[in-house]
Amino acid sequence: MTTAGLAAMFPIARTKSSVKEGIYLGRDLFTGLPMNLETFTDGLANANIAIFGVAGAGKSVTVKTIIGRTALINRRLSILDIEGEYVAQTEKLV
Repeated sequence: MTTAGLAAMFPIARTKSSVKEGIYLGRDLFTGLPMNLETFTDGLANANIAIFGVAGAGKSVTVKTIIGRTALINRRLSILDIEGEYVAQTEKLV
Protein backbone atom coordinates (compact mmCIF):
# COMPACT_ATOMS: atom_id res chain seq x y z
CA MET A 1 0.00 0.00 0.00
CA THR A 2 1.28 3.47 -0.85
CA THR A 3 1.47 6.26 1.72
CA ALA A 4 -1.27 8.11 -0.18
CA GLY A 5 -3.51 5.05 0.13
CA LEU A 6 -2.78 4.78 3.82
CA ALA A 7 -3.43 8.49 4.37
CA ALA A 8 -6.81 8.14 2.63
CA MET A 9 -7.85 5.70 5.35
CA PHE A 10 -7.40 8.42 7.97
CA PRO A 11 -9.33 11.48 6.73
CA ILE A 12 -9.22 13.06 10.20
CA ALA A 13 -5.49 13.62 9.73
CA ARG A 14 -5.92 16.10 6.89
CA THR A 15 -5.08 19.72 7.55
CA LYS A 16 -6.39 21.27 4.35
CA SER A 17 -9.09 20.59 1.81
CA SER A 18 -7.61 19.10 -1.34
CA VAL A 19 -10.87 18.80 -3.32
CA LYS A 20 -12.25 22.10 -4.56
CA GLU A 21 -14.73 20.83 -7.19
CA GLY A 22 -17.54 18.30 -7.22
CA ILE A 23 -20.47 18.21 -4.83
CA TYR A 24 -20.51 19.63 -1.35
CA LEU A 25 -21.30 17.02 1.31
CA GLY A 26 -20.75 18.97 4.51
CA ARG A 27 -17.98 19.98 6.89
CA ASP A 28 -15.27 17.88 8.48
CA LEU A 29 -16.15 17.55 12.17
CA PHE A 30 -12.50 17.65 13.21
CA THR A 31 -11.14 20.49 11.07
CA GLY A 32 -14.24 22.40 9.97
CA LEU A 33 -13.05 22.17 6.36
CA PRO A 34 -15.57 21.59 3.57
CA MET A 35 -15.96 18.00 2.38
CA ASN A 36 -16.51 17.72 -1.37
CA LEU A 37 -16.99 14.58 -3.43
CA GLU A 38 -15.30 14.69 -6.82
CA THR A 39 -15.04 11.24 -8.36
CA PHE A 40 -13.69 12.32 -11.75
CA THR A 41 -10.54 14.21 -10.78
CA ASP A 42 -7.42 13.31 -12.74
CA GLY A 43 -5.22 10.98 -10.79
CA LEU A 44 -7.94 8.99 -9.04
CA ALA A 45 -7.71 5.23 -9.50
CA ASN A 46 -11.46 4.91 -10.17
CA ALA A 47 -14.72 6.80 -9.74
CA ASN A 48 -16.46 4.26 -7.50
CA ILE A 49 -17.73 4.80 -3.97
CA ALA A 50 -19.48 2.53 -1.49
CA ILE A 51 -21.53 3.62 1.51
CA PHE A 52 -21.78 1.34 4.53
CA GLY A 53 -23.25 1.83 7.98
CA VAL A 54 -25.63 0.56 10.60
CA ALA A 55 -29.38 1.13 10.36
CA GLY A 56 -30.24 4.77 10.97
CA ALA A 57 -26.72 6.07 10.28
CA GLY A 58 -27.83 8.20 7.32
CA LYS A 59 -26.82 6.06 4.35
CA SER A 60 -30.01 6.74 2.39
CA VAL A 61 -29.88 10.46 3.13
CA THR A 62 -26.27 10.55 1.96
CA VAL A 63 -27.05 8.70 -1.28
CA LYS A 64 -30.07 10.93 -2.00
CA THR A 65 -27.91 14.00 -1.39
CA ILE A 66 -25.27 12.69 -3.78
CA ILE A 67 -27.94 11.91 -6.43
CA GLY A 68 -29.50 15.37 -6.24
CA ARG A 69 -26.28 17.33 -6.15
CA THR A 70 -24.72 15.25 -8.92
CA ALA A 71 -27.74 16.04 -11.11
CA LEU A 72 -27.27 19.76 -10.40
CA ILE A 73 -23.81 19.71 -11.98
CA ASN A 74 -25.03 17.63 -14.95
CA ARG A 75 -23.12 14.45 -14.18
CA ARG A 76 -24.28 10.90 -14.78
CA LEU A 77 -24.60 8.48 -11.91
CA SER A 78 -25.17 4.74 -11.52
CA ILE A 79 -26.74 3.21 -8.43
CA LEU A 80 -27.07 -0.46 -7.52
CA ASP A 81 -30.51 -0.29 -5.91
CA ILE A 82 -31.63 -3.79 -4.97
CA GLU A 83 -34.68 -2.65 -2.98
CA GLY A 84 -35.85 0.05 -5.43
CA GLU A 85 -35.47 2.79 -2.82
CA TYR A 86 -34.18 5.40 -5.28
CA VAL A 87 -36.50 4.77 -8.23
CA ALA A 88 -38.89 7.66 -7.49
CA GLN A 89 -36.10 10.18 -7.02
CA THR A 90 -34.17 9.17 -10.13
CA GLU A 91 -37.30 9.17 -12.31
CA LYS A 92 -37.89 12.81 -11.36
CA LEU A 93 -34.43 13.68 -12.69
CA VAL A 94 -35.05 12.37 -16.20
